[in-house]
Amino acid sequence: TETAKLTASDAAPSDFFGLSVAVSGETVLVGAYFDDHAGGSGAGSAYEFVEPPGGWVTMTETSKLTASDAAPSDFFGVSVALSGTTAVVGAYFEGQLSAIQTGSAYVFGLCLPAVTYCTAGTSASGCQAALSASGTASASAPSGFDLMAASVEGAKDGLFFFGANGRQANPWGNGSSYQCVVPPVKRTGILGGTGTNGQCDGSLSEDMNALWTAFPAKNPGSGATVQAQLWYRDPLNTSNQPTSLSDAIEFVTGP
Repeated sequence: TETAKLTASDAAPSDFFGLSVAVSGETVLVGAYFDDHAGGSGAGSAYEFVEPPGGWVTMTETSKLTASDAAPSDFFGVSVALSGTTAVVGAYFEGQLSAIQTGSAYVFGLCLPAVTYCTAGTSASGCQAALSASGTASASAPSGFDLMAASVEGAKDGLFFFGANGRQANPWGNGSSYQCVVPPVKRTGILGGTGTNGQCDGSLSEDMNALWTAFPAKNPGSGATVQAQLWYRDPLNTSNQPTSLSDAIEFVTGP
């Protein structure tokens, strides 16, 4: 049975949205080759959809792709292809060098948003550490992508661990939290705890781009889908373990 319906936010008659469709991981790319926009009538578009953390729902696009040199009747979007963060869109009626209908294909690097998943453990003080990300993950940039953990048990040291082998949910201790990253994993260095002991005001962060620059063997490479999680020291936590885990976050590294 149908689980979701994807539509364009600017849908109009005769756009032919859905003539071409491509899927890669949690991303769907849909062509609408007769879409009208600033490029002209029938210039065409492609729409990107990223699956929400809770699964596919009826929704409009995450972003809209158009050609930089869009012109009427280019039919951009008549064909689409998608692999990881790379999208290719065909425009078979596009003209070049004063010739008409020679056709082109356009390549796009998609910036996919980080998504959280899995269940955080509950610390001895009732804290559930939650991950978020800021910036753009890059296999070559020297900085600019921060993993951040909030609501951490105060004054507890920890580290981020990460891998590129998919998601899991293996019980941690008695099963009140889970190890959410498929091994083998790599780790950051130990990060000093902040906040107040017994409170949920701790926070930890790491610039992953800077880490990968300093330690190339830990770099997952461009196009990798990476899962990450926080581990921190927490005696007497509810998993009956001397340590706790956050929820997990998944993101894709760009060039």
